[in-house]
Amino acid sequence: PQNPYCGFVVAPKVNKVRAKHAALFER
Repeated sequence: PQNPYCGFVVAPKVNKVRAKHAALFER
């Protein structure tokens, strides 16, 4: 959260990756 704009742009990628990892770990 140093740069709100950077966080706003990166958030969708992080959410997508996090969803993928959640699918892998929460079988």
